Amino acid sequence: MDLLDRIFLSLRTQGEVWGRITLAGRYGLAFPKQHAVFMAVMEGQCLINQDEGPLITLCEGDFLFFPAASRFHLRSDAEIAFTTPLTASQLATWQETSTLEYQENTGAGVSLVVGCFTLISAEAPLLFQELPPILHVSASEADTLSRQVRKMMRDEILSVEPGASTTVDRLAEILMIRTLRQAIRDNARIDGAGWLRAMGDTRIHRAMQLMHDDLSMVWTVSGLAQQVGMSRSAFADRFRRLVGMTPMEHLIGWRMAFAADLLRSDRKMKIESVAARVGYLSERAFREAFSKTYGCSPDRYRRS
Repeated sequence: MDLLDRIFLSLRTQGEVWGRITLAGRYGLAFPKQHAVFMAVMEGQCLINQDEGPLITLCEGDFLFFPAASRFHLRSDAEIAFTTPLTASQLATWQETSTLEYQENTGAGVSLVVGCFTLISAEAPLLFQELPPILHVSASEADTLSRQVRKMMRDEILSVEPGASTTVDRLAEILMIRTLRQAIRDNARIDGAGWLRAMGDTRIHRAMQLMHDDLSMVWTVSGLAQQVGMSRSAFADRFRRLVGMTPMEHLIGWRMAFAADLLRSDRKMKIESVAARVGYLSERAFREAFSKTYGCSPDRYRRS
């Protein structure tokens, strides 16, 4: 299995569509902080930005994803200097009816589908921390399949068929994965350190693939270097330069994330067994590494 396929498989999500937003006239609205927000523009256009971030024009057919938790602001035009937070009444109506309408006066409008993803995998932050704060795929940049998925989403929202909400969740997840894939492809071409960018290097990509394929293996820098046909020193230097950390630091981060998922998903698995699954022969050494990464013991993490 390709490394990215393995990572996408680990990004188990639970989509939650808040609902449809319809805005018209002149407006400037501030939305509360949420995690992993996605937005699909069904009709019209508007401007959006995160706190202190640049304004982005959203047009019909665009898809937007915020990897990190953030507040966002919707504006009708660039002359709107300030935005007003949603009132308690507006939030309550949105929660109850899954719709939010705002019309100050007649004028051009926009219709959007907004929701978020609950990422139930501990590996997700290791991917998202290397992505830009905003992933924006315009309708003109989207491929044929993504445009078809957006159309299906719009049709499901307008339908009254049973299961429409669940279908929209699944379609939004498909758009997120395709958006992430494009972002990773673009990110790999950007200069700088990071494991996503390092995937452009054949040997370092291969080394990461080996580690991710079998986290239980007792890997060493020398062993990895030999696997990819490099000397130990040359491999260690290239890995650190491209990824931004040593091979063992990268490996420990992913081992601890996988261990966290095991602790959460299988509460009956003994700590000793979890340690072995992520390459630790000593339960004590595993406990120390886990506590250093998550700030608590594996037992406490599991209880919480």
